Amino acid sequence: HASFGWAAALVLAEINPDRKTEIFRRGYDFGESRVLCGA
Repeated sequence: HASFGWAAALVLAEINPDRKTEIFRRGYDFGESRVLCGA
C-alpha cells in the first residue's frame, strides 16, 4: 500500500510538474499513513 501511494505520486508529478511538491507530499503522507496502520 505504501509503495502504491508513492508510485502514484511519481506518475502524477510527471503529468503535472507545476504541482510536483504538493503531489509528492500527499504521496508521502499516504504511504506513511499505511505504514502506521500496518497495512
